[in-house]
Amino acid sequence: MGVYQLLVFLHVTCFAIWFGSVVVSLMLIRVLEERLTDPQRAAQFSDFLGSYIRLETKVVDVAFLGVAVTGVIMAQFFAGWSPWTIGKLALYVAQFGLTLWYIGARIRPLRYPCSRLEYRRWYELFAVSLGLFAVVLLWTFFGRAL
Repeated sequence: MGVYQLLVFLHVTCFAIWFGSVVVSLMLIRVLEERLTDPQRAAQFSDFLGSYIRLETKVVDVAFLGVAVTGVIMAQFFAGWSPWTIGKLALYVAQFGLTLWYIGARIRPLRYPCSRLEYRRWYELFAVSLGLFAVVLLWTFFGRAL
């Protein structure tokens, strides 16, 4: 396996880990909804959610860094800095930045138990994140034709 193939493998693997962790988090948030909106069970499960988020953040940080580093290396030494590669890098940074902004603005203020209406903020976060994943994938596969 050549260096380029190794970089592509690492790039795709890191992206898949990043995407997969978001999907797993969505499933967990869905399962915890009844528990985190119930005043009698919220304290126990909010501690569990906090522990999960700390671990998931470590995984996502490493995966995002892997995507960014391998992408920059491939652009610098193999693909070149075309509008497609610059656009792809900009989309990754925008996705990461918008997700972090949304977490800080809408998720961190949540206190449990919360109402189901407030809990919907989690689903809004996943709509933003998964929507941006879709944009990144569309750009990746169809952006070169533009």
